[in-house]
Amino acid sequence: ALIFRVSAQQTAVEHFESGVNKSKSGDYIGALAAFSSAISMNPDNPQSYFNRGLAKQALKDNRGAINDFDKAIDINPRDANAFLYRGLSKSNQEDNRAAIQDFNRSIEISPNEVYAYLQRGFLRVKMNEFSKAIPDFSKVIELNPESKEKYQAFFSRGVSKSKLEDHFGAIQDFTNAIEI
Repeated sequence: ALIFRVSAQQTAVEHFESGVNKSKSGDYIGALAAFSSAISMNPDNPQSYFNRGLAKQALKDNRGAINDFDKAIDINPRDANAFLYRGLSKSNQEDNRAAIQDFNRSIEISPNEVYAYLQRGFLRVKMNEFSKAIPDFSKVIELNPESKEKYQAFFSRGVSKSKLEDHFGAIQDFTNAIEI
């Protein structure tokens, strides 16, 4: 029986790796099937649920993605990325308050995760919470001064400042964005 279990684990790993490769090539339907096979063989691997959630998210199945991120979080409640991407799916469904809570939890677990601040800032702009968005974009700039996110943060912070009628600050941020 032990030999069979090890064989099944290897097969689950093979399915998982196949799912990752299919996701990377844009075959999200194939990835979905591969991750589902990996889950049926090893239902205790949170990464299989997380990656299947990403595939569902790419296929615009946000409800299904949220269910998979929920399961990944149930197995590993310290997975900052599961909270982050569940927040993205909730935002896609216009469940903005719940999305903000997930972004907050992701940041609490992983306080240097630039993408979580960026997404929370974007959502706050969408919700017309410009004064709350500005610190998120400032944190992105502080944490990751050499990235493409820096451009997005300067530009979005400029938009937020403009909406708050800080035109001088907006011009500074737009100028910084242009110079990147």
